[in-house]
Amino acid sequence: DEADFEPPPGTLGAEMRRLVRGAYKLDGRLLLALDVDQAVAA
Repeated sequence: DEADFEPPPGTLGAEMRRLVRGAYKLDGRLLLALDVDQAVAA
């Protein structure tokens, strides 16, 4: 659900923030959404 989508957590380092598009909080868990293009290029 788009309402549950959040920007990358501020606790991530700069390199990881470049790869992570955002996060979903799900029942006490954190699901990170990766930028596949950036991850493959890294």
